[in-house]
Amino acid sequence: MDLKQIKTYEQLDHFLFEHEVELTCKKKGIRVTGIDPGKGGQLTFTLSNGSKIECLAAEMKEYLKAIPLIKG
Repeated sequence: MDLKQIKTYEQLDHFLFEHEVELTCKKKGIRVTGIDPGKGGQLTFTLSNGSKIECLAAEMKEYLKAIPLIKG
């Protein structure tokens, strides 16, 4: 599974845990620090700079990318 196949908050949560990745903004490279589920597949992503991205789960691949967690 990759981001383009995710349609719900639950699928996203499972994807992040299973693949040990984090999300970053494609345009700015800023890390996602919070995800709030909404209704009808709408999600709100809070970025580390405090800004937010709101989109449907099915559209998040347009704004976000998954990168491996840095273990240290």
